[in-house]
Formats: sequence, structure tokens, C-alpha cells
Amino acid sequence: MTMQNMKLEQPTLVHGTTGSGKTVFLLRILDDLIVQGKEVWFCDIKENEILNETDEKRREHYLDKRESEALIHRLFEEIDERLACVERGEALAPVYVLIDELFEILDDVTVKNHLMSLLMIAPRVKIHVVAAMQMSPTWLHSTMLYFFRQRLTARQHRDATLMARMRSSDMYGHLYPVLVKCRECCVERIIIRPEEVRIVLYKPMNRDYRFVFEAHGLDPVDRPAALRALAQAIALDVPVLADPAKYYFSTHSSPRDGGGNYHWYEYAVQIDYKDMMLRAWYDHAEPEEGVIR
Repeated sequence: MTMQNMKLEQPTLVHGTTGSGKTVFLLRILDDLIVQGKEVWFCDIKENEILNETDEKRREHYLDKRESEALIHRLFEEIDERLACVERGEALAPVYVLIDELFEILDDVTVKNHLMSLLMIAPRVKIHVVAAMQMSPTWLHSTMLYFFRQRLTARQHRDATLMARMRSSDMYGHLYPVLVKCRECCVERIIIRPEEVRIVLYKPMNRDYRFVFEAHGLDPVDRPAALRALAQAIALDVPVLADPAKYYFSTHSSPRDGGGNYHWYEYAVQIDYKDMMLRAWYDHAEPEEGVIR
């Protein structure tokens, strides 16, 4: 197994009994990454390899338990800075962390919590972790379940926090009255882009409202996480959008003028729900000016 035929985009756990080749596997990855000139650290928690290693190139990348803990703390403190670089579209140099005998480093609560936080956000900020440890299948199952729950809980908390900030912003204060009026209309689709929120109605017929941020003296929503939070907040204040039987939510990608791509979001009406609403509105008089102005 070499770096040419494997990817380390997600945190990887190597499980095996004593003598099964876990450390050799990590050292093979270490050698490949050294040749490629990557920033890579081998956390030798029990210091078995540090004491016996004769290869000077490898020794430069070895860390003992204390140094490994310091590395985890440093990377944890860099998370916000690396996230900001990702959201600005800046290139990040990947960091590879290879941990031999993971269980031995989890006895410190602070180190454990910082490592868990790294594992939850690692793929986004180009921090790649490969860890090896001995444990029974029961331990493996319970540990993976714990990682999954922690990652899901952290993401839900982060999304809820971003959405709460979005709903309390000046921009959303300008948009909110428009969303309230949407509840009185039949919405064909709502498109959320960095520069605008576009609302297309099918009742009143052929109404198309564009809330352009700059036209209201507001900055575009350039941060991807903030734009998604805006899309989630809109569904909260126009509750019908959150019903998958009535509307479907989709993510799209478009090229930027200066290069690269950006994501934008759309709520679009399900055809069965649209037909049902049109039949219900059939005898209603058409408002002359529409509801949204």
C-alpha cells in the first residue's frame, strides 16, 4: 500500500493485534509523504521507534508523547485560522498526523477533546489523521459510534449557531418582512445566491421578486457557511419550505468570474403540491399588484 493508491481525505483508524503490521503500515505512509515533501509527523506515543530508528530522515518527523500532545494542541488552535482560509478560497498546505498507539494518548482529557475536535473538522482544513491502535471489535464499534455522534452533534451545533447569528443580522432584518409576505403567496422557487435572494411566485402569477443585497446597502454573503445558514433560516421563517413533500432543497455550483466555483441554494416546489395549490386557488381573484413589493 502506497500513497499512490490510497487517499487520506478522511480520518483513518488502523486496527489490529500485536505484530499485525500497524506500525509498518504507518511507516510506509511516512516514507511516501517524506519523499513528496509533505508536512508529516509520526506520533510515536510509546517511543519504540524513536529509540530504535537509524534513518535520519525519519527521525526528523518523529514526536514523543509530550511533543505529540503539543502538536495536537497547536493544530487545534489553528482550526479557526485554517477555516477562514478555506472560506476565502485560499490554498492550504496539508498536514499529515500519523499516530501509533492512539489509545495511549487519550488518557489526557484535554488532548482527547482537542483530538476529537480535529477529527470532526479535519477534512475541511486539510489536516489528515491516520491512527493505529489495538482494541477488540466491541471497542472498535463503540469508538466509531462515539466519533460519529460527536461529529454529528458538533455540526448540528455549528449550523444552529450560524443560523441564529444570521437571523439576528441587519441583512436578515431587511429580508424578514419579505419572507413573511411569502407565506401569503404560492412560491414556485426561492434561489439563494451570494448577491441576492430571488423569489419566484406562481400565484399571483408571474411575480418575480429579487432582494439584491447591494441595492439595500448590504454586503454580499460571500462566506459559504453563512450562505447555507441563510438558506436554513429562510426555511425556518417560511415553514412550508421545510416540508420535503412540498418543496425540495438543492445545492448548485457555478463558476466565479475570477476563477473557481461557488455554491448556491434553491427551494423548488414539488409538482404535485403545486397542482393541489393551483386547484385550491382556482376561484380566488388575482391580486392586481401581487403581494410582494
